Amino acid sequence: MAYLSHPDAETPHYDVMIWRYMELPQFLMLLEEQSIYFALKSELPDRWEFAIPHQMELSIASHFGSSASGSVMSLFSEYPKSIAISCWHENTSESIAMWSLYTHEGPGVAIQTSIQRLMASLSEVPQDIFIGRVRYEDHDSTSEEILPRSKVTPIRNVLQKRKCFEHEREVRAFLHIHPQIPYDLVPGQSWSSSYPMTGVSLHVDLARLIERVVISPYFPAWATSVIYRALSRVPISPIVETSNVLSQPQSHRS
Repeated sequence: MAYLSHPDAETPHYDVMIWRYMELPQFLMLLEEQSIYFALKSELPDRWEFAIPHQMELSIASHFGSSASGSVMSLFSEYPKSIAISCWHENTSESIAMWSLYTHEGPGVAIQTSIQRLMASLSEVPQDIFIGRVRYEDHDSTSEEILPRSKVTPIRNVLQKRKCFEHEREVRAFLHIHPQIPYDLVPGQSWSSSYPMTGVSLHVDLARLIERVVISPYFPAWATSVIYRALSRVPISPIVETSNVLSQPQSHRS
């Protein structure tokens, strides 16, 4: 299964560069577990995640009418509870803002990969994986513009955030987590399903995923050997560099 295209998800081109910034324990866990964690809405820090913008509310009312719009709104509100996401930063180079946000100016690591590598690294997982760029929208907009019917989908909300997060340039890989049917369920027996309480870790092929490892500019020089030793314990050999974004400028005079 793995990656599937979806008409509501704008998947970047295969060669687009993406990054994942993390603190040292997260990086060591990635190598140890060889898995990527896909988080639920309840585990994300932004309380506005998957909120329904004003324009979407208007569009639902316009396309479905008063008799059905309440049910559709309920569907849009419930749908994100079964979605788990993995967040990536799209950029052609490293970002000092991302270093600060995600490593808190402490020991951390960024892994650099591409859309194609991310797809390939998850190719053996049994779930369907979707990948899309996040759109940054003004949730407080009072615009009366109605979206086309084809754009009124719950996945649109999964791939949108408020404009104040525009600096994140986020690309999301996401999947549906469905309740498991009990293995001993007999014909005619009823069962109640519930939404998952935690996300899911999916096995990832590290050799396919990681093209380059960049060590944080805040990482103490005497401790960087930890990174090399950790990488030596797994069967991968990515490019390893130390970030120079905080280094002194070099004179260009001859």
